[in-house]
Amino acid sequence: MYPYLLVNLRSGATFTRVDSPTQTKRIAGSCIGSNVFVGILRLLNIFNDPTKAINGALDGDDSDINLSVGDIYGSAGESTLNLPDDMIASSFAKCSNMSDARGEAKPNDISRALLTMVSVNTLMLSSMIAKIEKI
Repeated sequence: MYPYLLVNLRSGATFTRVDSPTQTKRIAGSCIGSNVFVGILRLLNIFNDPTKAINGALDGDDSDINLSVGDIYGSAGESTLNLPDDMIASSFAKCSNMSDARGEAKPNDISRALLTMVSVNTLMLSSMIAKIEKI
């Protein structure tokens, strides 16, 4: 079971190496955590309740908000770059072309895009840290 990487996702994210029940070491941290998700949705007056925000994200579709590999390369991205067409290339990139992003994007879709951004960031950091720590 040991060693393993413990990821605590709260206001930010903390990455802790656990070598035994009594031996731990904080490896890194990130300012992007669950409070980013909740805070931005509250600032936009989309969701004030985190549970409703998560449920909204489950029903949301972020394809009109996030730019995917397929949006950039079409089907060539999967064959030449070995990347799936639906892989996110840039979070919220499609909002930069909207005249009024808040008016054009649905609340559940924004919630989904934001939750995906926080989750992907945390998972990418977790993966890199685990590789560096040889976990």
